[in-house]
Amino acid sequence: QLAKEGRIIRAVAGDINEGPVSAARANVMEAELEDVISVRLCDGLDGVLPTEADDIVIAGMGGELIWQIIERTPWLRDEEKLLILQPMTFAAHLRRMLWENGFRILTEKAVREGSRVYTVLSASYDGEKRQVSDADCVLGLLGDCPEDRDYLKRELRRIREKCKGCEH
Repeated sequence: QLAKEGRIIRAVAGDINEGPVSAARANVMEAELEDVISVRLCDGLDGVLPTEADDIVIAGMGGELIWQIIERTPWLRDEEKLLILQPMTFAAHLRRMLWENGFRILTEKAVREGSRVYTVLSASYDGEKRQVSDADCVLGLLGDCPEDRDYLKRELRRIREKCKGCEH
């Protein structure tokens, strides 16, 4: 959509699986955006050069996998790079890894897609390693809008379920 609206001049889309890559290539061709969007079969950001991306979106996977991709991509440790991250699971783990490894979380917002609520956060590297509490990692920078409250209620239910499991 951003490419269609002319809001970006170049984009690289990648996936580790051939099926999504083929579908993405077909969508790019159908939209006649081949000169704007490059689609690549690659593992994480392994197929992307540092000069090809200023804003990096990693979405639709667990927070642990997102962190693994960030960790093995040294060029993301650059204050000029902006990360937009959407963990499907393990958001608290992702927040902890970012904070403890020199990344600053700039913003965070819960978003609704149908009946599901996810968190989306932006981060950049500043080199300051932060020690954070478990509560900080669970709560993140979420605020008091309805989506944020729904996301936090879901996280609270998950924690309560884990506590019940531990009691048994």
